[in-house]
Amino acid sequence: MTTEILSFMLMVGSVGYIVSYLPQLHKLYHLRTRADELSLTTLVFWVYATGVTSLWAIIESNDFGLILSSSANAVGCICMLTLTLFHRYVKGPVLDADDMSIPEILARRRTVRAEIIERAEPPAF
Repeated sequence: MTTEILSFMLMVGSVGYIVSYLPQLHKLYHLRTRADELSLTTLVFWVYATGVTSLWAIIESNDFGLILSSSANAVGCICMLTLTLFHRYVKGPVLDADDMSIPEILARRRTVRAEIIERAEPPAF
């Protein structure tokens, strides 16, 4: 009886944890800033921890539910880290990038970078 209750509680917690990524990913996808308020160190450790848990579940556990939930958590953490890096280092430096596709953002970023390099003065020795 106790094992069934604990298994049910683990399932509810895992499903809730996985579903909780969706609104955060949606908000991060539509973010208009550089995502500086999100800690890269925390996200990297989350990816590491959920990845190791998934690896352990795949290698050592025969529990399909544990494998599925830990792998879904790892994917959610990887998506959060990827979107944060995109906003911080690709989209962030480009002004007015809200209505642009990713290839347009990358092209505009190259143009902005080239303009900055052209305006830079060589160092005086």
